[in-house]
Amino acid sequence: MQSPSGKFCPACKRYNEPGAIFCVHCGAPFEDAHLRPVTTTRFGMPESAEPEVAARRWSPQILPDTGIAFFFPEDQMPFEICPEDEFLIGRKTDDSPEYMLDLAIYDAFGHGVSRRHARVRRTPEGYEITDLESTNGTWVNEQRLAPHQPQFLPSGAMLRLGRMRMMVAYKK
Repeated sequence: MQSPSGKFCPACKRYNEPGAIFCVHCGAPFEDAHLRPVTTTRFGMPESAEPEVAARRWSPQILPDTGIAFFFPEDQMPFEICPEDEFLIGRKTDDSPEYMLDLAIYDAFGHGVSRRHARVRRTPEGYEITDLESTNGTWVNEQRLAPHQPQFLPSGAMLRLGRMRMMVAYKK
């Protein structure tokens, strides 16, 4: 049974937004899943890109007392606050770690975000991020990270995973 505005998963029977090709709840493919590959597609992207003007004037409305907040550049409110000391960023699957910042509902696949894209870890100085050999790369303030080399992630930084841009903010 399919709703005119969305579809229900054939496996878990939960509602999904229109255009979904995989269930965001359990990962089961819909009939039209063959239209897109399962693995992340490599995009022909430049090594660096000019940050958006909106990001230059960005000032968050909320900074969490603990943890790190993630914002889209055009928003002043976070879409996620992660209180964990260490977590992965990517697209959650059945075998994903217990805590992952799951970007699947924000069309992470379409933006070139890998399932296990990056690791974020709290340090005494703040946070660090490590690219986990992602298909389309990880950037901090438009500087591409080398895989498996932790990089300081300053509060207020522009983080880019593939083509997905977000800002991070935290209190020290």
